[in-house]
Amino acid sequence: YIRNLEDRVAYLESQLASHGISVSELSPESLAPGPPNESGEPPTHPELHESGPSHVSNAQSLLNGHPAQLPRGMISQSLLHSLLRAPTRASLPSREAAQRLVATYFEHTEFFSPVISSREDLLASLEQLYTDRPASEAESDSLIALHKFRVFAVFATAVLLLNRTDSSFPISRAEGYFATAVHVFAQYPDLLCAGDSSHLCNLLLIIQYSCFASDLTAVWHFLGLATRLAIDLGLHHERPVTTEVDTEENKRRWLFWTTYIFERTVCVIIDRPFSIPDEAITACLPILQSVDDPRFLALRLIESRRLESEIYVTLRQSPPVNGAVLDLPTWRENMRQRLMAWRASAPSSLVGSSQLAPLDLYDALLHKSLIDLYYPSTSPTDLSHHDALILAISAAESIEGIKQAFRDGRLRFYWRAAHNLFKAGVAMVFCIHHQIVHVSLNMDHTDMAASVNTCISILWGMVERYPPGKVYRDVFEGLSSSV
Repeated sequence: YIRNLEDRVAYLESQLASHGISVSELSPESLAPGPPNESGEPPTHPELHESGPSHVSNAQSLLNGHPAQLPRGMISQSLLHSLLRAPTRASLPSREAAQRLVATYFEHTEFFSPVISSREDLLASLEQLYTDRPASEAESDSLIALHKFRVFAVFATAVLLLNRTDSSFPISRAEGYFATAVHVFAQYPDLLCAGDSSHLCNLLLIIQYSCFASDLTAVWHFLGLATRLAIDLGLHHERPVTTEVDTEENKRRWLFWTTYIFERTVCVIIDRPFSIPDEAITACLPILQSVDDPRFLALRLIESRRLESEIYVTLRQSPPVNGAVLDLPTWRENMRQRLMAWRASAPSSLVGSSQLAPLDLYDALLHKSLIDLYYPSTSPTDLSHHDALILAISAAESIEGIKQAFRDGRLRFYWRAAHNLFKAGVAMVFCIHHQIVHVSLNMDHTDMAASVNTCISILWGMVERYPPGKVYRDVFEGLSSSV
């Protein structure tokens, strides 16, 4: 790391100066280092990875920032620096390579997590960076800093996407791009964290990359900042509109619902409560620009996440204080019908379907939601034979779908896939025991056992790409031995 030493020293001096501390005032004693980290690596927080399938450690262990040093009380500098895992930062790629990275990024995000308002906006930012100008002028230009942060954050995410299907794109390249983006973020906190919708966009770009990098500590921390900022900006409420919704208002809607997608996805996996309950949300869905707008797929995903959110909350909430009792079987059947109606209304084919935007996305979401709906641990009463059959079929389809996606390199988030596969496997083990006891399921026992074995083998394969997944693998191996 010696080649970055001068840059690092200059950066630290600027940080000291921003707090009114002169370098000349520091005594040699004040520069004495503390006890070294034996591993030489930045501090990490493994709690979210090693806590097991059902529980995660207290989120308070993640909040290690120093409020007195945070711009507007919003960003932990220590966490920012812990994200800088790459030894060197990256430079701009060739224009041709940049175009491919941008295309890859939008191929995924237009249907999963639309953060950047449009490809044209990002390409305009990219062009600004390729324009020749003195380095000192570029670094001091606040607009260029914003362009640089967003472009390199997009490059980092795009490389991680490409790495899923082509190992010739090394993860180290993504880390270099992201280190460059975070370096800009740390240099210009007041610019990039201005407490406006642009600030929220910047946070979401960090969350987006951290999701692909399986850094759930960073995801959880920045999600808290993003949801708090979204509430402060009132994005969860629909503003009175007297005329047609303008472009800026539509951008605000996309930012809010992308925040919603991220939070629901992460909280369901790590078993956390939501910060913005659905009952408090009055914001309308974004408006599509045309009938063939690719973000139509993102709207379908939002609808799926809202159904998933209702299932999650209903099955975990405390009984109402007014004594009302939930008719669980009736509610379950109603929710199942709503899920089937959602799937029936989804397009039967995806134009431009690819490895990053697979055709079987809707089926995967449906089976995952049905497993959540009938999962045995969330039911205070025994499942009926009909419900157990639905659970068994959904579990088998989910395991088969994840197996194919894993073999084809179409899995994006291994931390999410490992969790979903584990739940599907547990559901199948439950259904096997249910069949043994009640002899009622119209499914072949051999096929059900084969699904369990498939689940084990895929979990073993996932651990090679996502080592923290060994928790799921080891627990499920012990459970599967019972069948």
